[in-house]
Amino acid sequence: MKLLIVYNYPLHYRKSIFHLIEKSFECDWCFGDSLGNIKSYDTSNYKEVYFSKTYRFFNNLFTWNGGYFRFLFAEKALIFGDFTSLSTIILVLIRKRLRKKTFLWTHGVYGREGKIKILIKS
Repeated sequence: MKLLIVYNYPLHYRKSIFHLIEKSFECDWCFGDSLGNIKSYDTSNYKEVYFSKTYRFFNNLFTWNGGYFRFLFAEKALIFGDFTSLSTIILVLIRKRLRKKTFLWTHGVYGREGKIKILIKS
């Protein structure tokens, strides 16, 4: 099974779980190219890795990664949800409309968000 993985950045503390996913599935990885000063890790041993430019706007409140949309029609996708990534939200909504299998991995609700954030996260 080919699996699309969309994540905002190859975070060093996710390295071990990402390596297990890479070993278990045939994957296309799509990462954003930056996330402030958070440490990354080397993804060169993954078979298919794509990086897209991360754009920040509204005083760094939201991000956009245009490269994600080349994967609209992937049959199955695991998308790491980020409330501040508008491109991720739009990608999920379009994939849902196209009836493509899309699984979200998010932090969920912390309990201190406003009603709008809770609605979007749900």
